[in-house]
Amino acid sequence: MSVVNKIHIMLLLLVFSVVLAAAVNDNTDNTVQTNETRITASGCVHENGCVYENEPKIFDDKIVWGERYSNSGNNIYMYDFYTSKETQITTSGSAYDPDIYGDRIVYIDNRNALAYSTKEDIYLHDIYMYDLSTKKETQITTSGKAWINPDIYGDKIVWQEIHNQKVDIYMYNLSTKKEIQITNSGSAISPAIYGNRIVYTDKRDGNDDWLHGIYIYNLSTNKKMKISNNGPADHPSIYKDRIVWENTTFYSNGYGNEVEDHNIYMYDLSTKKETQITSSLDDQTSPDIYGDKIVWEEDGGKDAVYTNHGIYMYDISTNKKTRISASGSVYQPIYIYDISTNKKMRISASGSTYPAIFGNKIVWEYEVDNKYYVYMVAI
Repeated sequence: MSVVNKIHIMLLLLVFSVVLAAAVNDNTDNTVQTNETRITASGCVHENGCVYENEPKIFDDKIVWGERYSNSGNNIYMYDFYTSKETQITTSGSAYDPDIYGDRIVYIDNRNALAYSTKEDIYLHDIYMYDLSTKKETQITTSGKAWINPDIYGDKIVWQEIHNQKVDIYMYNLSTKKEIQITNSGSAISPAIYGNRIVYTDKRDGNDDWLHGIYIYNLSTNKKMKISNNGPADHPSIYKDRIVWENTTFYSNGYGNEVEDHNIYMYDLSTKKETQITSSLDDQTSPDIYGDKIVWEEDGGKDAVYTNHGIYMYDISTNKKTRISASGSVYQPIYIYDISTNKKMRISASGSTYPAIFGNKIVWEYEVDNKYYVYMVAI
C-alpha cells in the first residue's frame, strides 16, 4: 500500500471516529462529479402558484413527474432525452404519483371524486394509464377506492386500495383486462412489481403502527413470504432477485428520548441472504434499485446535528463510497449503492428527494431558492 493511500485511510478513520454516522468499513471518495443535468428548465416557483414538482420516475430515456400549481392543480409531465422535449401528459388538474414502463405511464387521478358516494372522501381516486404510442388515456379502475403508489412492470399495474378503512394491494393485467386482489390483511401498502413478483409493506405482525414488515407475493405460485426480519420496514423496491427497503431502529438521543434511525437493507432471493447496506445514524430512506445499484435519499442524524447530506454511491466489490454531485444546500440528498462493486456514491447535495434509477441514469427532485427542479445524472 502506498504512503498516500495510508494517509488517506488514516484521515478517513480520524474523521469517522469524530463523526459517529460513518458506516462500518466506510471508504469515501469525495471527488465531485460534474455531469448532473437539470431536466426542468424554469423551475416550479412558489410565487407563480407552484406548490411542487414531485417524485420523478425514469424508464430508458423518459422521465415522468407530477407538478402542482395552485391555479391548475396536479398534472403529469414527461421529458424525453431523445427529443429533448418536455410534454404535459394530463390536463385534469388532479393527477399525481406517476410511474412509467416502456410507452405506458400510470398515475392516480381523482377527477371523478364527486361521482362517488362514500365517507372516505380523501381516498376518491382511480388508476389511469396514458399510452405514448397511441396518445390514448385509459381508466384502469372504476371503484374510486384506489389510493396511492401505482407501479407498473410490463402489462401489470399494482397499487394500494382502501375499503372500509382497510388497505390492500391490487393488480390489473393489461393483457387479460383482469383485476385481482393480492392481499387481504387490510394493512398492506407501498407495492412494487418486477416480473411476477410483487413486494409490499404489511403490518400484519401486530396492531402497533411500527410493526411493518416487507413481504413478497409470487404471481406464478400464488405464495406470500416475509422478507424482512429486523424491526419496522417500509418502502420496498425490487429488481430481479434483489429487494431493498428502509429499516427503522431507535436509539437514545442523550436527553431521555428515543430517536428513529433509518437504514437501507437488501434481501437476495437467490441466496436467501439479508444484507444491511447502511449503518450510520443518518436517515437513509426511500430506496430504489436497478441492476447492481441502489439509490436512496439521506438526511443528517444525531452526529451532524440533524443537518443534511449529499448524494453518494456505494460499490460492494470495492467497499468504496464516492461523492457524485455538489449542487444544492438544503434538504434530503440522494445516494446510490452499487451491489456489484460494493460502492456507495453521493449523487447530489442537500435539497434532493425521491430518487429513481434506470440503467445508468438517476433522477430526483431538487429544491433551491424556493424553486423545484427535476435533475438527472448519468453514472
